[in-house]
This record gives sequence, structure tokens and C-alpha cells, in this order.
Amino acid sequence: MNVRPLSILAAMAILTLPACQRELLDPNDLDLKLQPGLQIPVGKVDLTLSDVFRPDSGLISVGSDQNYRLVYKQDSLLSLDVADLLQLPNQSPVAQNFKMGILNLPGFSSDAEIKLSTLSNAITNPPGFATTLNAAHGTNSFVPAIPNQSPGDLAGVSVSSFSTASFHGGSMTLKAVNNYPSAVTATIEIRTTTGATLMTFPLGAMSAGDSASSTVSLAGLTVPNQMRVVLTSFSSPGAGTPLVPSTYVPIDTGSALEITMTGSNLQVYNAVAQTQTQQIVDDTVKVGFGATAGVKVREIAFDQGGFNYSMNSGLPETLSLTLDFPSSNPGGTPISQTIVLPAGQTVNGSISLAGSTLDFTSNPAQPFNELPIRYSASLQSSGQLVTLDSSASISMSFTLVNVDFAHVKGFFGQDVISIPADTIDLVLEVLNKLGGSITFVQPALKIPVVNSVGVPITLDLNMASIDPQGGVHPLGAPATVLPYPTAAQFGQTITDTVVFDKNNTTIVDFLSLPKDLFTFSGQVSVNADTVATGTDNFITSTSAIFGDVLMELPFYFTASGIGFKDTIDLQALKDAFAPEIGVSEGTLIIGSINTLPLDVNVNLNFYDVNNVLIHTEPMPLLESGVVDPNTGMVTQPSNLVSRLTMDVTDIPKIYQSTTLEIEAVLVTTAAGTVPVKLLSNANLQLEIAVQAELNRSL
Repeated sequence: MNVRPLSILAAMAILTLPACQRELLDPNDLDLKLQPGLQIPVGKVDLTLSDVFRPDSGLISVGSDQNYRLVYKQDSLLSLDVADLLQLPNQSPVAQNFKMGILNLPGFSSDAEIKLSTLSNAITNPPGFATTLNAAHGTNSFVPAIPNQSPGDLAGVSVSSFSTASFHGGSMTLKAVNNYPSAVTATIEIRTTTGATLMTFPLGAMSAGDSASSTVSLAGLTVPNQMRVVLTSFSSPGAGTPLVPSTYVPIDTGSALEITMTGSNLQVYNAVAQTQTQQIVDDTVKVGFGATAGVKVREIAFDQGGFNYSMNSGLPETLSLTLDFPSSNPGGTPISQTIVLPAGQTVNGSISLAGSTLDFTSNPAQPFNELPIRYSASLQSSGQLVTLDSSASISMSFTLVNVDFAHVKGFFGQDVISIPADTIDLVLEVLNKLGGSITFVQPALKIPVVNSVGVPITLDLNMASIDPQGGVHPLGAPATVLPYPTAAQFGQTITDTVVFDKNNTTIVDFLSLPKDLFTFSGQVSVNADTVATGTDNFITSTSAIFGDVLMELPFYFTASGIGFKDTIDLQALKDAFAPEIGVSEGTLIIGSINTLPLDVNVNLNFYDVNNVLIHTEPMPLLESGVVDPNTGMVTQPSNLVSRLTMDVTDIPKIYQSTTLEIEAVLVTTAAGTVPVKLLSNANLQLEIAVQAELNRSL
């Protein structure tokens, strides 16, 4: 500011005084008071609000509408990933055993014969039967009648497909073909080589050339492969009439009673025998899926994972064992793997689950945490005699390992996760500079949420602001379910914002300024209300939930007691009030043009060279610009001229000062009752002049 014109104007005033003297007046007797005095410009202040109210630490910004905003953003107020929401524990091995059980043996057929010569030697009645018959060999003769008798053990029979067998089921059929020259009636017993009776076959009457069969059950019998054929009852009516050659029949002592023993539908529980290829088990085991208490897994899609198995066979033959996962890959091809298990050995392996999906809901009684595995085993016959025992077993062990899922569906239980307590320092230099209090009219606290977790998560946020006196002002935010993708939105990411405003919180009090601190803590609850949100959860390998805190508060507010300051150099004013000029009274004139939505009173603070306040003069400075109550914006400026008169007691203090501080104290329109908007281009223009009355003796 150029202050030189002030001294020039004073000198000009002094030089023009002689023109006012009358010629006859004695100058020594003249006491002349200068009128009307001098009006001297002191300075001009042109304050645009942006000159003094600048963005502070990134918290204050100006929007495109020039409206000031208090902006605070805290990243990751809430950050949860897969591990926070679902943990699939390591699975314990599941053991399953099955016994070989009853085995089927291949059927067999064994032959024996009792020649007539052998039989005749065993016939004791009539006496001399063998001699008579042998004498007639090769001729036609009669055959004497044979009364019922027991010829005894006349033949042996053997079975090659087993050496001994204890039967659970099956049957033996004995067929006899009568090639003797006369009809016979016979009953045959099959005995062990030690004479123990195993089976009895009543054949009844058979004409010459005819046959008869009899069948018995093998159930409960232990049968060796070497057996004896015993005629326990035998009789014949004979053939021909003695001395009547026309009735004679051909006699061949080599003719025989041909015997065929056939075993069928053979089932054994113990044996040394040849087996036949057959299925020995077809069953399903329900493998429980170990999950944290309350978690119900219904489906897992695998990025990686394996189904490990270990199998040990106590059977004497190789097994072909197939594992099927009937509930896998719904709508596609179920997982199936066939494993060759050699006799008496252990086989370990793993079935890859990568890219597969397992459904755990197949059991209506427990549609979760349970995986059905069908196992079927076929015994492969080697064609050799092997020792068979129905109690021989196969032991299996299954383990789900290295689970890396693409997604999991189910109910993930109920849990509460704490949000660590923290404090946000909100001591702003600019607010300290302004002082006073500000109440926002329409504040809002926003929590932008990005969520790909299909789980209802309830945010219970405990936030409070602390005023400079230590008073606590809670936000009072209600527990809120964060936006999330529902089961029908499987795999989607939901982006939305939770808003806390004056309709659902006490945010007006919470965000009124000044405040020094914000404190926050709280908790998130998983599946807090299953009645309202159900139990259909999902999560993918990339699922996460992020929630930030965003406060973007336009200065649409009411305020009182706000102030800001500016200073000017007082050299021009001092020159005007210099003692040699003789100013007896001065008036400070301040004209204002105001587009702030504020009424302002000004304190004029005079400081000496040591920056010590030596004098203060209060005065009204300006009136608020005209405010549209619907928008809170100034529609036209106001103009005001204020005058402050200082007398001879004040002038020396002013002369002693070096700096004038203009301190403006502001209140919004209508004593702070009408909400207004504070714009960065709001302007306050002050023009300051001094009108001095001079006492000058001539």
C-alpha cells in the first residue's frame, strides 16, 4: 500500500490556510479551527474467502459449485477376506472296512459208475448171484430178483474245483442212469472217505435204460473234494423167467449204474477252492465333512484338492475296486475311479478333485456336511485253489486334502468379529483460525461397500466425536446389514453405499464443529438374523468385502462466533494523526460490500511495535448478503458504511500503534437460524478512510 499521498494532502492543507486570513487581524491573537477538516483514505481490504480459508491437510476442498466441503476418507474401515469368513479345517481320515462275506463258487460236475460186476460181488442175497451172473456174461439169460439190501461202498467221486468247502448255500444233484439189464430201486449216500454221511439221494425205481435224479441242499455242509458213493438201499425185480429163453435179456457184467453229481449255485463261507470273478460288495459310505461348529457345507467347487485313499486287502485274490462319487459334478459326469488291489497288499493313491464340484446335500435327513461315496469291489479269479474265509476283510481310509476351493455354498454359521478401536485426529488449523461453532444442516456419513461375499454381515459401528472440552457426541448409528450378493446373485460383486444421516442417526450433533477427535470401534456379525436373511451363504476364492468411511460435508450450515483476521500497516494513519498536525478528533469510516451469508462485527485491534495490544475499538462492519432460504445461497450483496469516531484520548494510542488487526466475528443469516452455504468465491470488500478535525492556532 502506498501511503505517501497522506502527508502531501496534509502539507497542501497547511499551505492553503493563509488565504483565509483577514488583513486587519493580529496573527498572534488568532485561534483558528480548521473546518471541515480532512478526510484521508487509509487502506482497502478485499478479502475473498478462499484467501483465508484454504484447503487444510486434504480435509477441506472446494466443489465445482464453489461450495466448501469438509472431506474425510478412511480406507478399509472394514476389510474381510475368505479366511476371515470361512475356514475349512483339515479333514481327519475316515475309515471303512468290509468283509469278503459269502462267495460264489463255480459249479462242478463229477462222475462215477458202479459196474454190474462190482455190484454182483456185493449182493449177498440171493446166494451165488455173482456166480450166476458172471456165468451168463455175454449171453441172454434171466436176472434173479434181488431183495432190498445194502451193497455198501462201491465207487468214489472227486471234485477238482475245491479241496474242501463249507457251504452257505447251493445244491447237489445226483443223477443215476440204469444201464443194468433189469430195473432197480436204489438209494445212494455220499460219504466222506472216513465214512461220515454227507448227503443221501433216494432215487426210487428205474427201469433198465432209464434214469433218476435227486437233489439235496448243501447249506451247512462241509464237503471234501474226495467222496465215496455208497448204495445204502438196493433192490431189483430181476428180468426174464428161468427156463423160458424167450424172456431172457442180454447179460453184460461191464454195464454200469452211471452216476453224475452236479453242484450248482454254490456259496461258501470257508473253502479252499477255485473262485469265480464276482462282485463281493456294492455299498455306500457317508463321509462326514469336518467343519467348524455351526457351519453347514452344502457344496464345494474345487480349484485344487485331492481325495486320498489307502486300501489293504486280506483277500487271497486280486480285487478291482471302484470308488464313485454319485453327488459330484451335478448335471455332469460324476467322479469315478477304479483301483486294482492285489491279494494281501496295500495300495495308496489320490483322486484329483481339481475342477470338480461335490454336493453334500444328498441325504434328506442331513443335507449338509456329508458326502456319499459308493464303493464296489469285484474279486478277480486266478483259476487257482485259494483259501477263502468269509471273515477276511478289506480296510479303507479316505482323507480330503489340500482343499483350495473355487466356491463354497452352505451356511457359514454365526460369528462376531471385532473392529479394532481407533482414533482420528481432526484438529484443523483452519477451524482453529475461524473459532466459533458450525452445525451442518444435512450431514451424512457414507460407507462405500464393495462386497462379493454371499453372506449377510451386520455392521454395528460405534462412532463418537470429542469436542475440545472432552464432551462425547455419539453417532448413534443403527446396526446395519451391509449390501451383499444373495444366493440368486451367486458370483456377483455388489457395490453400494451405506448412508447414515439425520434420519437414522444423531449425526448433526456428531459432526457439529469444533471437534478434536473421532473415535470408532464396533463389530461385524455374520448371519446375525437367519429369520430375516435365511441360511443360503456362498463364498468364492476371490470373495472379499471392503468398506471405507467417507465424510463429504458441504458447508450448508448455521454458525455463530466464527471469526477471521487480517492486518494492515498503519503508517498512513499515523501520519494523519501526527502531533504536529494537531488532530483533535478523528472518525474511522469503513465501507463494505459483502457477499458472505454472514453478519459481521469487527474489532479494530491496535498493536505497537512489540505486537502488544494497546487499543481496541468495536464496530459493526457488515450485514449478510441477501440469502435465498430455499437454497442457502446469497442472491445479492449488501452494502454498509460504518463510522467509528475517536477523540483526543484515543488518538495518541493510535499514533503509537504500528499494526491494525481487523478481527471479524461472524454469524450466519438471521442470527444463525437460516442454513446457508459457504462459497469459496464469497467476497468481503472494506474501504477504510479517516476523517480528521484539526485544531491549529495561527
